[in-house]
Amino acid sequence: MPRYMVIHCKHAGCYDFNFIEDKETKTRFIPITINTPKVFMFDGKDEAREFFNEYMNDVDVVDHRCRTSNGIRHLEHCTCGVIDLDDEDHPSLFYNKTNQIFLLEYTAQVFMPNQSVRVDINNMNISNNLMRRCKNLSNEQRKKYIELGRMCEDCNFEKYMEEEKEKKRKEEEEKQLADDKLIEDMKREIEKKLAEEREKQLALNKAKEEEEKEKEEKKEEKKEKKEKKIVKEKVVKEKKDKKDTDKKDTDKKDTDKKDTDKKDTDKKDT
Repeated sequence: MPRYMVIHCKHAGCYDFNFIEDKETKTRFIPITINTPKVFMFDGKDEAREFFNEYMNDVDVVDHRCRTSNGIRHLEHCTCGVIDLDDEDHPSLFYNKTNQIFLLEYTAQVFMPNQSVRVDINNMNISNNLMRRCKNLSNEQRKKYIELGRMCEDCNFEKYMEEEKEKKRKEEEEKQLADDKLIEDMKREIEKKLAEEREKQLALNKAKEEEEKEKEEKKEEKKEKKEKKIVKEKVVKEKKDKKDTDKKDTDKKDTDKKDTDKKDTDKKDT
């Protein structure tokens, strides 16, 4: 059975943020690259270490800034891989921007029974602890202790059911509170919209009233100007008629005077 494993996890393409957008459906498609891990198993530790070192050197890419004429000299914040050593100063982990390589070995494995079996075991342990306290137990006492274990199991079950009921009740209360909050938020939103509509309607009514008032004022002003014009024309006409009348009277008087003077002159001549 293999006791050592070298696992290589690659993240090439996981950091690609390019996407394709469909303008008609208004959706974006993001490419996802899934890289399955590579697992290599070995029976011996030395063989696993040798493979790990060779594989790590093949995967590692040295940053060009770290290359010098005298060899490789790592700088701060370079992109070269990082190596972690185990207690024996041998490489056991390598990672860089896109690769992770692990050297793992098998250790102790733990197996646990399911929940119902664990409850039965606890109940049996309670009964056994009670039985061990006495050296001699009658059949009746044994039956009582066994019944006590069953009662403990029932108590645990009842406690479990009560906890489930309490948990369900709390979830229902939280859901009801969330629903009430949502309803209150919707009511506030509706009231806000209604208030905005009322304000808009009041503003429109006010603007309409001001427009009608302005029209009435213009109409009154126009009517007043028209009446003033009529009065003015009437006064001018009256003045003109009076002037004509005065002129006629003056002409008549002059004509009468001339006639009178002529008669007097004719009379004298006769």
